[in-house]
Amino acid sequence: MKILNFDKRIVNVTLLFITAYAIIHLVYLFLVLACATYIDILDVKYYFSYVSYDISSFVGWTRMKIIILYGLPTFSMLILAGIFFIAMKGFSFADAARQKLFFLWLILISLSFFISSFISSPFFRHSVSIVAEWFYMSREIVFGLSLFFWASIPLIAFLSSGSFIKLANSRSFLRTKWTRLVFLINNVLLPFLIGTIIFSVLIILAPGYSIEYYFEYDFMRFFALSLILLFVFVFNFHKRYVGIKRTRDLEQLSIPFLIFTIVTLTTIYVGLYFT
Repeated sequence: MKILNFDKRIVNVTLLFITAYAIIHLVYLFLVLACATYIDILDVKYYFSYVSYDISSFVGWTRMKIIILYGLPTFSMLILAGIFFIAMKGFSFADAARQKLFFLWLILISLSFFISSFISSPFFRHSVSIVAEWFYMSREIVFGLSLFFWASIPLIAFLSSGSFIKLANSRSFLRTKWTRLVFLINNVLLPFLIGTIIFSVLIILAPGYSIEYYFEYDFMRFFALSLILLFVFVFNFHKRYVGIKRTRDLEQLSIPFLIFTIVTLTTIYVGLYFT
């Protein structure tokens, strides 16, 4: 049995993942920028990897401003996931596989941004952990919240596992648990790994960005998303039946869309790189 099969479908899924991640990443940074500007923090700068601002001389802190700056961008990711879920319901894998998968990636990436802030809160002082400090929450409560969101990962995977397996356009991919595993490796895991490596390199190479910052923020987001996908594999490994409809949408590579996406992302990256 051939494990890896690099084809147009993998290129399409990878492209959709990178585009979705770039959108969520840039929107999150824009929300941080907007929140920092709203509470009157000076000298706020927007880069591709992070938003730079100096709070050493800022003295106007209140609990509401802490919530706005350190909590609102994170909780906005949960709201975005809900909006994307509603939008995704208008598409089907049979008629619009690209759109359906694109919104699925948007949902899971948004949730990974949201969840990673909580599961990392006992270990890193950022976002929701800073909000917890200002509300005098004990470390035990913060740790309990972290465990709760760790436990939410299998639930998210369970709810999305059926959508990923419906990418199959032939029942030969679903005949046994091993054929399902190979299908998911090619159509989910491989595009995710390629996209993660590409985006990680782009983030780390940005000026003023440190590897420590990467492991504190971006790595935890990729890690949360990888756990979701891992459980997707687990739930589909023993799935006995799933209804699918034939579609060739993901097997057709749109060159104009590919060029447009690459040019757009490159322009954004270069523009923010030299800001």
